[in-house]
Amino acid sequence: MADIMLRPKEVVCKWVDAFNNHDIEEITSLYHEDAINHQLKQFAQCSQENLRQQI
Repeated sequence: MADIMLRPKEVVCKWVDAFNNHDIEEITSLYHEDAINHQLKQFAQCSQENLRQQI
């Protein structure tokens, strides 16, 4: 993702669109490289690569 700051609603819309299109690359691009995903408790500290494998 470019260095453009998106509004929260824009991020959610992009995430939902990517999810519905089964676009894992787009989904993970919306996360910081060292993202923490609190929805996946067993994998709370995740990199983009870990998220890619779990989605």
